Amino acid sequence: MHYFFGNAGPGSIADLSPEEARHAFVLRLKPGEKVGLLDGKGTVCLGEVIFSGPKGAQVLVREVRNQQAPKPHIHLAVAPVKQSERMEWLVEKITEIGVSEISPLICDHSERFHFRPDRLEKIAHAAVKQSGRPWQVLLHQPVRFEAFMSQDFRGAQLIGNQNGRPLKGLFGEARPDEITLCIGPEGDFSEHELALADKKGFIKISFGDVRLRTETAALVIAGILTGG
Repeated sequence: MHYFFGNAGPGSIADLSPEEARHAFVLRLKPGEKVGLLDGKGTVCLGEVIFSGPKGAQVLVREVRNQQAPKPHIHLAVAPVKQSERMEWLVEKITEIGVSEISPLICDHSERFHFRPDRLEKIAHAAVKQSGRPWQVLLHQPVRFEAFMSQDFRGAQLIGNQNGRPLKGLFGEARPDEITLCIGPEGDFSEHELALADKKGFIKISFGDVRLRTETAALVIAGILTGG
């Protein structure tokens, strides 16, 4: 089943946006084909195409389902890498596995300071439609590490560090409902940043003996935490 961004009540007709209509036209969807509409906030509308053309498309909604937000609620704070395509890859994958929020971190050893939030939003949109997940990751503006640490946190706080504890068995059977996960740049967090995190109660976690790239470490740990 193909998914598009949209929302409407059961029994009503949803007009797809011009962008979504073009996507439907490219897919050559015919009247009667089953499709789903997503709003990125937990609503799934199931229905069928009644019209699809180059300038517009309509879907008759038959059923509406509301899904709860994924648990645990994971806020991934990660230092973006130098190559923009690697950050884009990470946003795509963490959307697919169900991470709830992402904050680009500006750290002492960061290599990248400029971002294209519009590009990342489009990638997250596409990942939602591809995976059929009804919740889209919330993309925050880049933030300095010190500013990120100044907020109040709930649940568990984890920060990647080669000298940290193994993630396996860290929570036992009682996995927290909310987790904040910080992953540093290729040069790792500075001692100053690790000290700030320690004061806020962050637990250092290790990736084992293998040195992982920033985006790989972020995806691996987030995948374990989500069960994805």
